[in-house]
Amino acid sequence: MTGFSTKAICILFTAIMIWTLFLLVGFHETADVYTSGHFFMEDGGFLIIGCAVVYLLYCWNKRSGIRIEAFLQKHHRTLLVLSLVILLVWQLYACFGGYFSTGWDAQVIRETVLNEVNGDYEAIKNWYFSAFSNNIFLVWIYTQVVTLVDRTVGIGLEYSMVAFQCLLDVCTVYLTYRIAFDLFHSYRAAWLTYVVAYLFVGLSPWFIIVYSDATGIVLPVLLIRLYQKGQYQTTKGRSLTLFAILGFFAMAGFYLKPQIFITAIAMVLVSISTLVSKNKNTFQITLRKLGAGILGAVLFLGIYHSLIVPSLHLNIDKERAISWPHYLMMGLNDTTDGVYFSDDVVYSTQFATRKERNAADLEVARQRISDYGFSGMVRHLSRKEIVNYGDGTFAWGVEGSFFGEIPSWANNRVSPLMHEILFPEGKLFMTVISCQQLIWITILAMCMFAAKTKKKEAVEPHQENVENVIFLSLIGLTLFELIFEARARYLFCYAPVFVLTAVLGVRNLFYCVQAKEG
Repeated sequence: MTGFSTKAICILFTAIMIWTLFLLVGFHETADVYTSGHFFMEDGGFLIIGCAVVYLLYCWNKRSGIRIEAFLQKHHRTLLVLSLVILLVWQLYACFGGYFSTGWDAQVIRETVLNEVNGDYEAIKNWYFSAFSNNIFLVWIYTQVVTLVDRTVGIGLEYSMVAFQCLLDVCTVYLTYRIAFDLFHSYRAAWLTYVVAYLFVGLSPWFIIVYSDATGIVLPVLLIRLYQKGQYQTTKGRSLTLFAILGFFAMAGFYLKPQIFITAIAMVLVSISTLVSKNKNTFQITLRKLGAGILGAVLFLGIYHSLIVPSLHLNIDKERAISWPHYLMMGLNDTTDGVYFSDDVVYSTQFATRKERNAADLEVARQRISDYGFSGMVRHLSRKEIVNYGDGTFAWGVEGSFFGEIPSWANNRVSPLMHEILFPEGKLFMTVISCQQLIWITILAMCMFAAKTKKKEAVEPHQENVENVIFLSLIGLTLFELIFEARARYLFCYAPVFVLTAVLGVRNLFYCVQAKEG
């Protein structure tokens, strides 16, 4: 990328992170937003503790960094395999003992998958998928998973969906480590990334909930990893293949959870900036990569519309579809600070056609913007930012009818412990969510330093492109949630990307301190 565009990305990303942390530390408690987590202490206290932990890491690295690097270089494979196996075993066991049925959209997905597998097609809620067609792909994925388990094992159909999400989570943590190692070229930095991802993502309770937040978490880091590998690949055929696969999974991410596609948009923007290069060879290579990505995306679209959707027993009425104007309108709702508002849903669904619905939703959105004015809009967006970023649990337990029935099979020796951790009335619940908030506030604080490189000339062009993709992805995610419906849960897919960014910040901070110390 050009120096100007890189600098602009760095300034914008840093400004967003500073603004976000300022809001959380200064106004999280007093703003009293519609949905917000409550913890042992205020975010300012977590920030102080988090900075103290980072300082201790700096002292440890300064004193024993060389020995740690040598140890990790020698034993990293053994440690990685062992720790990932432990993570998977723990997740499978913990989810089995802590599982509970939940309401909201996740309940519809779960029931539809079981209806598809059991052949009970009349019970499928076609009205839901007509309105929210983005969840069709999710149903197909889990229908395949449950069908496979039903044919091979014959038991645990509901739990098989959770187990699949656990496998995706372990893959996510591993991919985060691989991206970090190639980004930092340091075992210490890669393992810091790995440990934080292990604790913050790997031990998250969200994998108990069968929904696109947990299912889609692997895709942003998979896309970044494919892009990273494609950037470094010297063989033209392999590079184009990687970008074709990237395009395929990027489009799959769009149909799973639209926010995932933001990473692909970031990659396209970085590529477009490369196209202005005066180097003819660079221009041609970039154009080929974009073409390969588009072919991969088109391939997924063909499979989705010709095979995936027809394979499900859904009767879709396209005129009932809820489109982006509805989410724009809802995101401007002052009553719930842009969070889900049932009155907005009732308003949108009263119109018979999609055209009428979209026009009416856009008119309400325009009126709400007009009513806010400039100062009112700043206030509204600031409150939405607190909603989106103010909960390190990603709003665990907030959705309607979140904690449902516990099936008889989900009772074993670990169940009492998991219930103490997962349920608000549990003795360990406040401790666990406060630890998550501590990690989250520390991550956001370190993200403020991520966009400052130690020496611009020391950064490889490919590495700079990867970093810019990461920054643009998080910028795009933040803007998306500010424009449309607000939910902390929508950030969860990008939790590993936030971890990567935070370690970038830790690295840069360490470099700055070392430079001042001489």
